[in-house]
Amino acid sequence: MLTLHFDLLYYNGSAQNDVLFCVTELIEERNQIMRKAFTLIELLVVIAIIAILAAILFPVFAQAKVAAKRTQYIAQSKQAGTAIIIYMADYDDLFPQGTVPDLTQAVQPSFRNAANYTASPATWCNAASLPTLRQESALVWVNATEPYRKNYGMLNPSNDKRNFTSGSLADCNVASARVGTPAGSNMSYNGFLQGISQDGLAAISKLTMIWPGMGTYTYDGFTAVSPRLNCPVQGVACLYNPSGRPQNAASGSAYGMAFEVAGPSWHAFGQGSVHVMADTSARYIAYGSGNNASGNARLIAQQPWQFLDAQGKIPVTPGAFIRGWIAGPTFYPAAFVPNNPFDGTTN
Repeated sequence: MLTLHFDLLYYNGSAQNDVLFCVTELIEERNQIMRKAFTLIELLVVIAIIAILAAILFPVFAQAKVAAKRTQYIAQSKQAGTAIIIYMADYDDLFPQGTVPDLTQAVQPSFRNAANYTASPATWCNAASLPTLRQESALVWVNATEPYRKNYGMLNPSNDKRNFTSGSLADCNVASARVGTPAGSNMSYNGFLQGISQDGLAAISKLTMIWPGMGTYTYDGFTAVSPRLNCPVQGVACLYNPSGRPQNAASGSAYGMAFEVAGPSWHAFGQGSVHVMADTSARYIAYGSGNNASGNARLIAQQPWQFLDAQGKIPVTPGAFIRGWIAGPTFYPAAFVPNNPFDGTTN
């Protein structure tokens, strides 16, 4: 470069300025490139900052998503609860039927005390082995209140759909039995309310009317009544009895519940789910690890399970345990008892 520089200077005095200008431009361009480039340390710092921000924000975004779903579920559930109350206005202010009736018996009323589920809608299944399923299902709460709700979808907010693979209800899965479109419900009905009025409730704003009785499961085409009353006596109304078994039955369990051990989760939103109370208010109920309170404090909780695992499921060990409300010679799940004031007292 020096030889070139002096040669140009010797032959052409103006060439010196041209060469110096080009060299200056190259140096400036190189400096600009160096100023724009990241060093390895700078790059690592940026990556570390991004990782820290992601660790902080991702849980926030996840919580916001859960909160949004919960808000939507609360709105839908409240509408479903309101439909039940509107139904009651047309039926002597009495809560709808919970326990599935048995229309095959000569003496009425009679009830199917082993039935935790009813078809929804009532007409979708026409299995030969279930000749009265459609007529019986039409009388149960989920179908009786549909004209007021006008949307089965309110009861099924995108949960885990299942099909019965055994038992008589599995016969509905045969193609020839499907004469309509099934619409399962995630929400179960507190069957202890059937046939009584809101005036007969000790704590209308704290007593559950409908709730996710099967956790996150939804059986396609079927809706649970859980808990339900066991009413073995024919020809006698099936009503909650605060001092004993329904119908003053001499023996047997006073109620039945649908559940699966190590199956669905009751942690639908965070560590809880949504219940609709008897006054139609809908709210989030914390389930956590279950109702582990001792003494009468156990009567305050609005969910029934004593033990739940970290995923919100009923554990294999010790299994399904219900916090009970003593009623004479028997007991009921305290979370659903119409005369529970939910203040820790029993009167």
